[in-house]
Amino acid sequence: MKTVILPGYSPHNLEWADAIAARLPGAEVHHWAHWESGGNMDPRAELTAIQKRIGAGPAHLLAKSVGCRLAAHVVAKVPERIGRVVFCGIPSTGKETQQDFTAALGTLPVDRFLVLQNTNDPYARHAEVAAMLAAIAPDLKVLPRPRDDHHYPYPEDFNQFLKDEQGA
Repeated sequence: MKTVILPGYSPHNLEWADAIAARLPGAEVHHWAHWESGGNMDPRAELTAIQKRIGAGPAHLLAKSVGCRLAAHVVAKVPERIGRVVFCGIPSTGKETQQDFTAALGTLPVDRFLVLQNTNDPYARHAEVAAMLAAIAPDLKVLPRPRDDHHYPYPEDFNQFLKDEQGA
């Protein structure tokens, strides 16, 4: 099954996404339009482009940082086209993020989602993200990773979860 990688906002995330894609069979990296055009991201245009990339599906989503918020929107909108979803580096726990994840996590069984969050991610620590998500989906796996940054070099975790089709 195809895996669409939705990286973080900044162009430097392309290096991370390409390195992960090289280790995931069938992975494709989504390039944000603002990387080429400059300026700010247009979330509506990106949601349309992501859905086009997924096609008829199903496809897995692997999202980092702002990619998590967009992935949550896609899952909520077209759950029938989604296999499994990995969120890593959820960048905030504010009201809008809670709303995004409430919509997404209500569409598919929780065993189709995996969340990896660094213990001391400078954008949102594991404890904060775990608490937010526990209020939405108490059975969701929110696994800590022992890092103090917003880097998510965990291809083995991604591969293991995405290859395990039980419950998908």
